[in-house]
Amino acid sequence: QRLHRIKMSGGAAARQAAARQGRRIRPTRQGVVNFSNEELTSLAVTIRRIKPLNSEEWNQVLDAHNQDFESCNRTVDSLRRKFNNIRRKRAPSGDPRQPAHIRLMKKAFQEIGDRAHL
Repeated sequence: QRLHRIKMSGGAAARQAAARQGRRIRPTRQGVVNFSNEELTSLAVTIRRIKPLNSEEWNQVLDAHNQDFESCNRTVDSLRRKFNNIRRKRAPSGDPRQPAHIRLMKKAFQEIGDRAHL
């Protein structure tokens, strides 16, 4: 008998190993593209321009974002989640420099807060 080995991606191999050990792992989403620095900077500029406070305004952010990055297939929830995760980031100790998109997101958050407290 001749055995043939099938080459698997790292994810498939990890799922099989977890199954053999009786563990469950979270399935991965197919076709999702990571945010690029260019996309994050554009998103930050869009959020600063619109300063969304409600779901209708977040839909405006999505529409504006999708005009430039239509192929990325983002949702309102993914944009809000990314914005909130980035604005919470702390500056690295010992290095005062931050990427532009992080600075812009933090400024956008501050401006949204100022708008909300009118």
